[in-house]
Amino acid sequence: MIRSNYHIHSTYCDGRDSMEAMARAACASGLDHIGFSSHAPLKYPESDWTLTRDRLDDYFANIAVLAEAYRPQMAVAKSLEVDYYLDDGGLSPEMEALVPQLDYWIGSIHCMGALADGREASIDYTMENMEAGIAHCFGGDVRRLVKAYYRGIADLALRYKPDILGHFDLIKKNNEEGCLFDEEADWYIKAWQEALDAIAESGVIVEINTGGLIRFGKRCLYPSWPMIEEIYRRHIPITVNGDSHSVEGIAYAYPQMAERLKAIGFQGIMILDGGEWHLSDF
Repeated sequence: MIRSNYHIHSTYCDGRDSMEAMARAACASGLDHIGFSSHAPLKYPESDWTLTRDRLDDYFANIAVLAEAYRPQMAVAKSLEVDYYLDDGGLSPEMEALVPQLDYWIGSIHCMGALADGREASIDYTMENMEAGIAHCFGGDVRRLVKAYYRGIADLALRYKPDILGHFDLIKKNNEEGCLFDEEADWYIKAWQEALDAIAESGVIVEINTGGLIRFGKRCLYPSWPMIEEIYRRHIPITVNGDSHSVEGIAYAYPQMAERLKAIGFQGIMILDGGEWHLSDF
């Protein structure tokens, strides 16, 4: 049974429900290890989906209150989902300095660069925004973007070693019915397999992220099942996270994930206990 969720959002960023409501839902669902991981502030002008700098202290203080309130029934950890920037090839200096203050951190790629007006071009926002980013940042070449994305994932794992690598193949989110690129193409498979090779070398944990399932359907399980099978073959450690933006998503599809992962051969998932990551049986 899966009893953890280290990827939880709230009204501090783009979540629908409060931190208190998410903690209550997690406890009621039988989880005993959770972590709040709001989207960290970006280097671009403040957006509508990230934590703002002026709320960081309040965010951390609220997590501390909840950690005390639920001890010892449920461990509540302090985290952020921190962006790696494709245009700069790294984290922002601000976030690099903040990471050591966290119990753990999730490294993810959402942003491909800045548009002409300074706003971020995102792979995780609207199709209109993504197409504008491909045109402005990659000269209209989507294959160039996709390859840069997976090279960025590899660099994120090898150079920064986040505790958890977030939604490995998020690049496919807007690629419904292959409208942008062919996910069966040899060049695409080569790109993600090389990224997995780098992750295997890094020792970073890859999350099996069920958040896309509840919001966008089965094609948005991150990573896809063929990738998960390759993760198993490479002996890459995993955890299962809800990437939860509402109370309904706090442990979404966990029983099904556990059964499918066991069928592939996984013995368990990684949990954070006493400040260290340990393998926990299903």
